[in-house]
Amino acid sequence: MRIGIIHLKKLFFTLSLILAHFTNLVCAEEPLRSTITKFYEVKPRTLSSVTNEFSFHYQVDEEGIYFSAHILNPDNLANRSEENDRPFENEHIRIYIAPNKNSVNAYVFAINRQNVFYDGTYNAQTGENLDWNGRWQHHVENSLGRWTAIGFIPWNNFTFATQTPRQEIQLLVSKHSNNNRRILSSSSTHSGFTEFLSSFTTLNILTSNNQNVEIFPYYSFNHTLENDSNKHRVGGDLFWQRNQSETIDLTITPDFGQVEANDLVINFSAIETFFSEQRPFFTRNQSNYDVSAPENLILVHTPRIGGQSNIEDVGARDINAAGRYTKAMKWGTMSLLGASENDEKMLQGRDFLLARVKFNHEDSSFGLSSNLVETPSINRRSIVLGLDYFAQVSPTHSLSLGIINSNIRGANESSDVGLWLESNAEVNETHIHSISAFVYGEHLDISDVGYVQRINRKQFEYEYTYLVNDMNEIPLEEIAFNTEVEVKTNFKNEKLPLVWGLSTEMTTTKDDLFEFGIELFTFGKDDTLTRGFNSTNIDMGWLLEGVYESRELPFGQIALEAIYGSENWSGRFSELMMSFNTEIATDIFGEFVFEKYHSQSWLKWEAENQVNEYILDELTLDVRFDYKFSEKHELRLRLELIAGKAQGKQAYQIQTNGTRKETERTDDFSFSEAAFQFRYKYSLSQLTAVYLSYTFGGEFENEKSTLSHRTLISDAISAKNEHNLFFKIRWEM
Repeated sequence: MRIGIIHLKKLFFTLSLILAHFTNLVCAEEPLRSTITKFYEVKPRTLSSVTNEFSFHYQVDEEGIYFSAHILNPDNLANRSEENDRPFENEHIRIYIAPNKNSVNAYVFAINRQNVFYDGTYNAQTGENLDWNGRWQHHVENSLGRWTAIGFIPWNNFTFATQTPRQEIQLLVSKHSNNNRRILSSSSTHSGFTEFLSSFTTLNILTSNNQNVEIFPYYSFNHTLENDSNKHRVGGDLFWQRNQSETIDLTITPDFGQVEANDLVINFSAIETFFSEQRPFFTRNQSNYDVSAPENLILVHTPRIGGQSNIEDVGARDINAAGRYTKAMKWGTMSLLGASENDEKMLQGRDFLLARVKFNHEDSSFGLSSNLVETPSINRRSIVLGLDYFAQVSPTHSLSLGIINSNIRGANESSDVGLWLESNAEVNETHIHSISAFVYGEHLDISDVGYVQRINRKQFEYEYTYLVNDMNEIPLEEIAFNTEVEVKTNFKNEKLPLVWGLSTEMTTTKDDLFEFGIELFTFGKDDTLTRGFNSTNIDMGWLLEGVYESRELPFGQIALEAIYGSENWSGRFSELMMSFNTEIATDIFGEFVFEKYHSQSWLKWEAENQVNEYILDELTLDVRFDYKFSEKHELRLRLELIAGKAQGKQAYQIQTNGTRKETERTDDFSFSEAAFQFRYKYSLSQLTAVYLSYTFGGEFENEKSTLSHRTLISDAISAKNEHNLFFKIRWEM
């Protein structure tokens, strides 16, 4: 390993950057150095040249790229908490690196003036994904009227197509203002545009091609207060980069950890709640499994591995072991991922074997995927095969399409196909067209290791956006007009609602944002509510929406959203959302989110063809405090509360033609959930830390709707169905 050399070089380079010049390093070949001082204003899309706000200096050698970014006349410091590996809302810089020429993937490294970072991948089809963790170094210096970010990104973060010392990489740098209202870029584009990846600057570099081994053991201890029980876990991850084009990764009992809390969600719908990946093993070297499609289809959704099974009556299982092999070549990349689960409740764990081959050619890629999942407890074998194609037809036009086939063998055998086509085109940098068409068979099943919101769909979507930037006569920076239409049916050829929407988004010269929109829904059938039984007719509906997001005010930032309309069986509904971010005291940040939903026609599926209608009032409160009293020490407190009261109106039996027949008056009910976390984190390094947390969660249900929201919340907190003390340490050997 070359960590010692990297630290020495980083320290030497940091000192030289603070002195504002580059030092000649002793090496076999003169290192590549350059300074970027000319940037383009790409949001709002004026494309005007800016030379006095931002400069980026960089130098590359065989170990990686060293950089220094200088931001002059920065935005007012945003009064909000920013957490590592979460999207930023305050001023920050982003460094995009594509390790291979004509790549459809890039890596993003972001730093803000608080020295908080995130990293992830960028895909031409799906945009940014933060479910990737890199290994890099950074530091921020703040002074009057400017801030400076310096750092080092090693080449061993990336997999190159060849093992030759000389490589080509692509580079783009951008500065984002508070709330991303204004973006300066080293090229005349940003990540929201089709031409983004084709606009990177090409750099010819020399790499060392040395192998690198990283070993991360962990130990965790969980004490459950409900039954006074203890659980100890020991495991670890090994990442072995044999050379610059080949990696082998292994893990033993990877830990979910209880250190990152998913948002609290009460879901009565037929659409599964989506959660992102948080385990370190599955956030490294995973970008080759990047197949995605409309309806949020993800062919490899790694939280399924070791997560709660949606086809078995069993919760999350431990993973015994998992391994991944990745090899990049001139023609593309191949990956193989295997994992085996532990047995749970006398049920044998599942086994996973995932393979992916991607062929790259100039501005296009072609991929082959194979997912095999064995579920012995129910005698089920799932095989999903996929083909996908992406092409950057021109700098302003992209095209992607794919086809997948699922075959389920065992007690409930099935087989079906899904296919899709997506296209984006930009005309004169102000007209943006997006088209999406897909067909997902009614028996398509990728749920063993994939994710999709809906199947049994034949759907077409079109979206058009018109950007207006030159508005010298009025106090607006940019206006975006947007219209979209959605036409769909299913394999019964039922008439599903047609959706049409129109909206406008305005950004003022003071960075306030306003958005207004209207959506119309035609009469049709809801074929997801009854989970495959008779589809129910839904009346024509509509909604009006207004959004306001303030600029950074002296006391913080506020956001408001209000929605009013008609839904389901001609019932009025309203939704109000408010958020407030502020700095309560020095380095103590608070975030408050309040949501209230009211519906006169809220529908809940009971069984088979029975659907109940309610008057629903639901309240959500999310309170969070963060205190980062040094770069290594961080305290977090978060409380999430949800309470709802459902007043029964009528129970209905849905007929084969979609009409409803009254049966009886349905009963009232109420519900609530609470989740609390207090967490202390001590960062040993960017990828290692010590965690100590106290958490509890509670659920409460009642057959009355007369209880107040306050009482419901109090009962959920008192329930404490889950109550834990947790300790975890992850370190590097």
